[in-house]
Amino acid sequence: MNLLGPITAGVALIKIAFMISAVLLRKSFNTIASSVNVKMFSTAALIYFIGTILTIVGVGLLLVFLAAILHLVVSSSIPESPPQATPTSK
Repeated sequence: MNLLGPITAGVALIKIAFMISAVLLRKSFNTIASSVNVKMFSTAALIYFIGTILTIVGVGLLLVFLAAILHLVVSSSIPESPPQATPTSK
């Protein structure tokens, strides 16, 4: 019984799902970073995205773990009140 084909297909599908989640997470974190004015959200998303690309090498899972830790740290640094928009003078 040859299981190499189904295992390879399963790993490829998981890799594709992981990449799609990284793209969507990056888009949402960039939106959060711009609306809350905490730019480390963009950094966490970039590290997560690079980690998903590097999962083939094996070091990518470490980067994904570090991005999750950075996300937890950055989430605690969100200001309690939203940033006030400064009125523009005409």
